[in-house]
Amino acid sequence: MVGATKKRLVAIRCRIVDILSGKYVKKDDLSPGYVLTPFGLMVSRVRIGGVVSQVYENEEKTYGFITIEDGTANIRVKFFNEAVRLVSNINKGDWVEVVGRVREYNEERYLVVDGIKKYDDPMRSMLFRMDLVKAMKDFAEKRKKVKDFMKSTNELEELVRMAEEYGISRDVVEGIWQAESVEYEEEEAKSEGELEKEEAKDLVLRIIKENDEGGGVEYSTIIEKAGLPESVVESVIDELLAEGTCYEPKPGRIKLV
Repeated sequence: MVGATKKRLVAIRCRIVDILSGKYVKKDDLSPGYVLTPFGLMVSRVRIGGVVSQVYENEEKTYGFITIEDGTANIRVKFFNEAVRLVSNINKGDWVEVVGRVREYNEERYLVVDGIKKYDDPMRSMLFRMDLVKAMKDFAEKRKKVKDFMKSTNELEELVRMAEEYGISRDVVEGIWQAESVEYEEEEAKSEGELEKEEAKDLVLRIIKENDEGGGVEYSTIIEKAGLPESVVESVIDELLAEGTCYEPKPGRIKLV
C-alpha cells in the first residue's frame, strides 16, 4: 500500500519579532506546532533574512547553531546531525537567508534549519526587505477583508466560504479568526504600527532610488516627497543607516548601498 504524500509547508516570509511575539500553538506529537502572530498570521515554516551575530559547532559535529539579527529581534537557528555541515562556511557578520521550522523548548523559541544561503551582495538585504514588505502588505489587505467579513459573522466556516470567493485561503482566515479571540490588544496595536513603519520604509527607499542622480538625495527632499512627519522619516532613515541599507556620502544626503 502506498502511503499518502505529506504536503510540504510553504515557507512564509516574516520578521523575527513576529516569530517571537506570537503565541506558540503545539498541536500534537505527530503534527508540527506553529506561531500565531498578534495580527493573525500562522507560521510554522518560515523564511527570514539577517546578519549572523554568533556561530557555534560542537567538536563531534552533531550539533551547531547560529544567531541571526534582522533589525527587529534575534533568534537562534539550530543544526542537527547531517545539517551541521551547513554551518562550516557561515561566519559572524555574514548576511544570510534561512528557511526553517519554528520550534519551542524550555521557553526558548528557535528555528530548525531546512536550508541556508549566504550572500556577499550588499543589495540582497534590501531586495529581501522589499519582498518582505510586499508579503506583509498582501497579508494586511487580506486581513482587512476578513475583518470586514467578521462584522457580519464570526462563524469560522462561514468566514472561510466568504473569503474563498476573494482567493483568500482557509489558513489565512483561520489564523485571523484565532487571533481575534486571543487577548492581543497591546501586541496587535504594536504590530499594526510596525506594519505602517514598514510601508514608510518602502516609500523612503523608493524616493531615494528615484531621485538619486549620483550623489545621494537631500534629507529635506526625502521629507518633502514622503509627505510624512519628519519624526517618522528620521526614524526610518536611522534604521536604514543602522542596518546598512543606506549611508551618508555627505552630511544631510542619503544614498542606497
